[in-house]
Amino acid sequence: KEYLDGEISFKELENLITIHTTQLAKRQRTFNKKFQSKALEFDKALATLRMKFSIEK
Repeated sequence: KEYLDGEISFKELENLITIHTTQLAKRQRTFNKKFQSKALEFDKALATLRMKFSIEK
């Protein structure tokens, strides 16, 4: 909106987009870290079940 209202330049808009995109990516990485161990646990459990019951992939 600020760009459309002429309050900031296109270069400033590009800079703000870069900053905000980087911040969002960091928040997403932080958020997803808590699911990483659960995914590893699931993979381990699935491998155990496949081995125990000789299930094909």
